[in-house]
Amino acid sequence: MKKLINQSCNAKQFAAFIVYLFVCAVLAKLMLKGFGDSPHMREIVGGGVFLTFLCASRNTFWCISFPLALLSSIYAPIAYIYGQPDFQSLISALSTNLSETNDFLSDIPFQAYKRSLEIILSIFIVYFLAIKFNIKPWRNKTFVVSSVIVLACIVGLTSFFSNLLHGVVATKEEMAALEKFAKKSSWGESKFNGNFQNYVLIIGESARKDYFSAYGYPIDTTPFMSKAPGVLVNGLIAGDSYTVGSLRLMLTHADTKMWSPRYDLNIIDLAKSAGLKTIWLSNQGFIGEHDTPISSIGYRADEHRFPVAGEYHKNGLSDFFLLERFQSILLTEREQPMLIVLHTIGSHPDACKKVSDVPNKFISSDEKYKYLTCYINTILKTDALVEGVFNLLKKDQIVNGRKFSMIYFADHGQAHYYKSDKIILNNNSTSALHYEIPLIKIDSYSFDRKINNSRKYGVRFVDGLANWMGIENKNISAYDLFDGVNDEYDYGYQKILAEKKPIDDPAIDLRPYLTKKIDGVD
Repeated sequence: MKKLINQSCNAKQFAAFIVYLFVCAVLAKLMLKGFGDSPHMREIVGGGVFLTFLCASRNTFWCISFPLALLSSIYAPIAYIYGQPDFQSLISALSTNLSETNDFLSDIPFQAYKRSLEIILSIFIVYFLAIKFNIKPWRNKTFVVSSVIVLACIVGLTSFFSNLLHGVVATKEEMAALEKFAKKSSWGESKFNGNFQNYVLIIGESARKDYFSAYGYPIDTTPFMSKAPGVLVNGLIAGDSYTVGSLRLMLTHADTKMWSPRYDLNIIDLAKSAGLKTIWLSNQGFIGEHDTPISSIGYRADEHRFPVAGEYHKNGLSDFFLLERFQSILLTEREQPMLIVLHTIGSHPDACKKVSDVPNKFISSDEKYKYLTCYINTILKTDALVEGVFNLLKKDQIVNGRKFSMIYFADHGQAHYYKSDKIILNNNSTSALHYEIPLIKIDSYSFDRKINNSRKYGVRFVDGLANWMGIENKNISAYDLFDGVNDEYDYGYQKILAEKKPIDDPAIDLRPYLTKKIDGVD
């Protein structure tokens, strides 16, 4: 009888150990995904073995296994959309305000939070089995644990921390460079030869040009820009696929070889060095003087206005509040020429919240395409903003005789993301169309409409803006954004894009999914 009891206990112990191994493997897979990895079988097995030893000891469980599982569960919702941490995600996090954070969290699907719960549940199941059945899978603990840790490093369990460390170092270097040059201008003296008194630069947000009817989208999302007299450039490439990464290059005299910014050679200080009055009106959040690389550039302006927390709630992040500020600027009598920058919130996620203050012309009949319909409504809203700026400038020209030139461009586009039964747009992956951004110029002398199919690169954008404003400076090379001529070099863009493994991601024609028939544009 005693022998049978021992055999029964051994069978239970063995069965418990098999279950223990299986749950450890499941936990390893969940944690690796939580860290943003796409684990292969060898990594899951290696991670499972690793956890088999660490979860069987109280000390290693609470000091190593549980903290790792907790970190994985916390990062899992972010990893679900953005993958492993890197410079882009860290610098974007530092540049995100509270309202944008709320939009980001609401954009994460329930399935991502479910993964977090699964990680925590699994880690406690593993620990329960180890304690309940006294599972101790070691003989020489030091040797085995050391060997498993080495194995885990080889199979990539620690790639999360490797990417995180690289991202932290890169972010620290970026912020150090920003701090060093934030209050320094290296332009020296400049000469102004411009033909206009008002120069207006409108920065769009997250706007893909292939959703603009001005660039051929079959729904009339840009009725003004599609017909306005001026020059439309079909071929501008953004500095990067996210706001900070792109604008830090497009608003500074960037190093075209390294694709790195020069904060001491930014567009605001260039205009000031040429004697222009500089004004920065932003609808993107701001905390302190050196809050983000972009707001730091804006802070260099003679006059600057950033929304505070109360205004975010009051205005619902509407870009139309910029028109009010802009109008008040024009009503103030000024003698010197001006550069006015309007930094919009545009089509930034959550797109549906960005159009909550206006009637939506386009409404989806299919829930799957609801978000994309919101997105094209944000494009329509941006078009209305651009038209509003144009009308105010025309009025100011008539009343005060101040001729104007205005440019609209976007910082970057977005990629489609298939989320359960819906399609949204965000930065979860990279598409070549991420970099394909709109660019249009309208001025007092614009009577005809011209389309330039010419490739231009954002790393030369400040050279182009200097030419637009008629500014001469020893650091500026002759460069015309609107000459209709392709850039001779791509400055390494194709290589950069290839390294990001872009997906095929064309715009989706939403005409079949709208509540009422929308005719295609002419």
